Amino acid sequence: MKQDRIYDQVVAKLRKRSKKGQEEYGTTMVENNGNQEYWLDHLQEELMDSIVYIEKLKDIMKKIAKMKEIH
Repeated sequence: MKQDRIYDQVVAKLRKRSKKGQEEYGTTMVENNGNQEYWLDHLQEELMDSIVYIEKLKDIMKKIAKMKEIH
């Protein structure tokens, strides 16, 4: 099987995020016994953040497009 640097980069980021999460919450995903509502709340928060990030990127892209029109 060929090495895929894109997947390797994702795996490295996941490991870094796992370490950060363990430091922040003091537990691993396996050890965390949160109930369904706990996990749904976390998922909802992450998805809301992602929508904000999308909106920010759209705003940046509009500004870049306007700058290109001027020049």
